Amino acid sequence: NKYIRESNTFTRYQFQSGNPNSLSSNTIRHIMEDSSGMLWLGTFGGGLNKFNPKTESFTRFTANPSDPATISANQVMVIYEAPSEPGILWLGMGNTGLCRFNTTTSKVQRFPANFSNPNGLSYNTVLAINEDRAATLWIGTYGGGLNKMIRQPDGTYQFEYYTERDGLSNTSIYGILEDDIGHLWISTNYGI
Repeated sequence: NKYIRESNTFTRYQFQSGNPNSLSSNTIRHIMEDSSGMLWLGTFGGGLNKFNPKTESFTRFTANPSDPATISANQVMVIYEAPSEPGILWLGMGNTGLCRFNTTTSKVQRFPANFSNPNGLSYNTVLAINEDRAATLWIGTYGGGLNKMIRQPDGTYQFEYYTERDGLSNTSIYGILEDDIGHLWISTNYGI
């Protein structure tokens, strides 16, 4: 829904069967405006949607299990554009980890949890993403704790993760914020 202050009215955007330019699902999990003014909507079941406010139309990006160039699932829990990488969206997925989505090329890089790799993402449900002042990406999972994403010199990524043994009150993380002096504030099932 778009609220129009001047007239105190709403414009409603919904899924329309047979219309590929409509919203792909009526269950919205996250909305984010990117650095170019486009709105991105993560849906629970309909993938990722880009909304162009000027044309009032949607572009859909959905998962295709047989195509690794698509997003990894149609449950997009969180969307984040890191200040250090304008045009790159990080998508926290419902059950398939993390995706890096290039808004210009629509190219996708997937990061599923890898439980046998101590340098892999710790859990497949990602609910929170934030970049700190040092351009380090922090990923909050639902049950796998806090992950620090480290870019390697060859362009690959490794993860370090933190759980209760490191001082977290709980391993289910819903939000990550950095304060003015560089501390991370993390919301969990058992407080901050």
